[in-house]
Amino acid sequence: MIAFNDREYGEIVLHPPPVSYLSAMMIPFLVSRKAMTYISKGFSYMMYWSENIFFVLAFIAFEVVIMPVAYIKVWINIIKNSMGVLNTIVNCLVWLLIGLFMMIFLLFRDVFHLIKILSFHYGCRKA
Repeated sequence: MIAFNDREYGEIVLHPPPVSYLSAMMIPFLVSRKAMTYISKGFSYMMYWSENIFFVLAFIAFEVVIMPVAYIKVWINIIKNSMGVLNTIVNCLVWLLIGLFMMIFLLFRDVFHLIKILSFHYGCRKA
Protein backbone atom coordinates (compact mmCIF):
# COMPACT_ATOMS: atom_id res chain seq x y z
CA MET A 1 0.00 0.00 0.00
CA ILE A 2 1.20 3.46 -0.87
CA ALA A 3 0.18 4.89 2.53
CA PHE A 4 2.61 2.59 4.34
CA ASN A 5 5.52 3.52 2.06
CA ASP A 6 5.55 7.18 3.14
CA ARG A 7 5.76 7.49 6.93
CA GLU A 8 5.39 11.27 7.00
CA TYR A 9 2.32 11.68 4.82
CA GLY A 10 0.78 8.22 5.03
CA GLU A 11 -1.46 8.99 8.01
CA ILE A 12 -3.52 11.43 5.95
CA VAL A 13 -4.82 8.73 3.57
CA LEU A 14 -4.60 5.70 5.85
CA HIS A 15 -7.83 6.06 7.83
CA PRO A 16 -11.40 5.32 6.68
CA PRO A 17 -13.87 8.15 5.91
CA PRO A 18 -15.28 9.15 9.32
CA VAL A 19 -11.78 9.33 10.76
CA SER A 20 -10.40 11.05 7.69
CA TYR A 21 -12.16 14.22 8.82
CA LEU A 22 -9.93 14.19 11.88
CA SER A 23 -6.86 13.78 9.73
CA ALA A 24 -7.72 17.13 8.10
CA MET A 25 -6.13 18.72 11.19
CA MET A 26 -2.75 17.71 9.76
CA ILE A 27 -3.18 19.62 6.48
CA PRO A 28 -1.54 22.89 7.71
CA PHE A 29 1.64 20.94 8.51
CA LEU A 30 2.03 19.44 5.03
CA VAL A 31 4.66 22.02 4.05
CA SER A 32 7.29 20.56 6.39
CA ARG A 33 8.32 16.91 6.13
CA LYS A 34 10.04 17.07 9.55
CA ALA A 35 6.95 18.49 11.25
CA MET A 36 4.77 15.89 9.54
CA THR A 37 6.95 13.13 11.01
CA TYR A 38 6.04 14.19 14.54
CA ILE A 39 2.46 15.20 13.74
CA SER A 40 1.64 11.93 11.98
CA LYS A 41 3.19 9.86 14.78
CA GLY A 42 1.19 11.81 17.38
CA PHE A 43 -1.97 11.43 15.31
CA SER A 44 -1.34 7.70 15.03
CA TYR A 45 -0.99 7.38 18.82
CA MET A 46 -4.09 9.53 19.35
CA MET A 47 -6.16 7.31 17.05
CA TYR A 48 -4.78 4.14 18.64
CA TRP A 49 -5.68 5.20 22.19
CA SER A 50 -9.04 6.73 21.22
CA GLU A 51 -10.00 3.34 19.77
CA ASN A 52 -8.61 1.32 22.66
CA ILE A 53 -10.17 3.42 25.43
CA PHE A 54 -13.53 1.87 24.48
CA PHE A 55 -11.94 -1.58 24.62
CA VAL A 56 -10.52 -0.91 28.10
CA LEU A 57 -13.89 0.40 29.34
CA ALA A 58 -15.67 -2.67 27.93
CA PHE A 59 -13.07 -4.89 29.63
CA ILE A 60 -13.69 -3.16 32.97
CA ALA A 61 -17.46 -3.53 32.53
CA PHE A 62 -17.07 -7.22 31.71
CA GLU A 63 -14.93 -7.83 34.78
CA VAL A 64 -17.40 -5.99 37.01
CA VAL A 65 -20.25 -8.11 35.63
CA ILE A 66 -18.47 -11.41 36.27
CA MET A 67 -17.14 -10.34 39.69
CA PRO A 68 -20.15 -11.62 41.69
CA VAL A 69 -20.08 -14.94 39.84
CA ALA A 70 -16.36 -15.35 40.56
CA TYR A 71 -16.89 -14.37 44.22
CA ILE A 72 -19.56 -17.04 44.66
CA LYS A 73 -17.55 -19.64 42.72
CA VAL A 74 -14.58 -19.13 45.04
CA TRP A 75 -16.90 -19.52 48.00
CA ILE A 76 -18.23 -22.82 46.58
CA ASN A 77 -14.67 -24.05 46.01
CA ILE A 78 -13.76 -23.18 49.61
CA ILE A 79 -16.73 -25.15 50.90
CA LYS A 80 -16.05 -28.13 48.64
CA ASN A 81 -12.29 -28.34 49.22
CA SER A 82 -11.80 -27.42 52.87
CA MET A 83 -10.99 -30.32 55.20
CA GLY A 84 -13.17 -30.38 58.28
CA VAL A 85 -16.03 -28.25 59.53
CA LEU A 86 -13.92 -25.83 61.58
CA ASN A 87 -11.49 -25.28 58.70
CA THR A 88 -14.41 -24.64 56.33
CA ILE A 89 -15.95 -22.07 58.70
CA VAL A 90 -12.60 -20.28 59.18
CA ASN A 91 -11.91 -20.20 55.43
CA CYS A 92 -15.44 -18.90 54.71
CA LEU A 93 -15.02 -16.13 57.30
CA VAL A 94 -11.63 -15.17 55.86
CA TRP A 95 -13.09 -15.04 52.33
CA LEU A 96 -16.04 -13.01 53.66
CA LEU A 97 -13.61 -10.45 55.11
CA ILE A 98 -11.06 -10.19 52.31
CA GLY A 99 -12.94 -11.51 49.26
CA LEU A 100 -14.39 -8.22 48.05
CA PHE A 101 -11.07 -6.40 48.46
CA MET A 102 -9.28 -9.24 46.66
CA MET A 103 -11.72 -9.08 43.75
CA ILE A 104 -11.27 -5.31 43.43
CA PHE A 105 -7.47 -5.71 43.61
CA LEU A 106 -7.60 -8.34 40.86
CA LEU A 107 -9.77 -6.04 38.73
CA PHE A 108 -7.22 -3.22 38.99
CA ARG A 109 -4.34 -5.60 38.33
CA ASP A 110 -6.02 -7.03 35.22
CA VAL A 111 -6.72 -3.54 33.87
CA PHE A 112 -3.14 -2.48 34.61
CA HIS A 113 -1.76 -5.45 32.70
CA LEU A 114 -4.13 -4.83 29.78
CA ILE A 115 -3.01 -1.20 29.50
CA LYS A 116 0.62 -2.31 29.82
CA ILE A 117 0.15 -4.76 26.94
CA LEU A 118 -1.62 -2.12 24.84
CA SER A 119 1.24 0.31 25.43
CA PHE A 120 3.68 -1.92 23.54
CA HIS A 121 3.36 0.26 20.44
CA TYR A 122 6.15 -1.53 18.61
CA GLY A 123 5.00 -5.03 19.48
CA CYS A 124 6.49 -7.55 21.88
CA ARG A 125 9.89 -7.55 20.19
CA LYS A 126 10.87 -4.16 21.69
CA ALA A 127 9.24 -4.80 25.08
